[in-house]
Amino acid sequence: MTQALENKEEIDAAILPLLQSKLNKYNSGLKVVQVKTQSVDLLPEVDKARQKVEEVNQCKKGKEEEAQKYNNTIIPNANADAAKVLTEAEGYAAEIIAEGDAYYTAYTAQTNLEKQTILAKATEESAKIRAEAEQTALVIYQKSLQKDLDFYRFIQRMNAYKELENETIFMDKNNDFLSFIGGY
Repeated sequence: MTQALENKEEIDAAILPLLQSKLNKYNSGLKVVQVKTQSVDLLPEVDKARQKVEEVNQCKKGKEEEAQKYNNTIIPNANADAAKVLTEAEGYAAEIIAEGDAYYTAYTAQTNLEKQTILAKATEESAKIRAEAEQTALVIYQKSLQKDLDFYRFIQRMNAYKELENETIFMDKNNDFLSFIGGY
């Protein structure tokens, strides 16, 4: 449609041979020298349709420009905002993790200190109890040795047996040690 309205010379050049061909067919003897289109008027229905197409094309072009503007401004801004929010979230997450690590370290240090304190007190208490038990055992041992000399000798023989544990020894029957451990 637009071509018909704007390119009259091309249309004229295309019509000339067709028109001459028709005149020749009827043996008119006329020769067409030039075709010149003066004006192009479209049928009212065709013109309305052409105008509608023009309006639609202009609307489409406007919407495309609007979409391109949106694509060039709104979307990059949204992407920048999203990147900013993500960066802030990552920073907040790092801050919370660091805070948690600090609490963990402090709690672990406090727990280790309490553990060491408890172990030190338990070791000290254990040493006191052991010392008291050994002292009591020595007192009982001394009292028992003072009361019975045979019991003292028996204890000495038991200690000698302990020292010989997993040992093999050979002695004759006149050996002093044999008489000592045998009670002879």
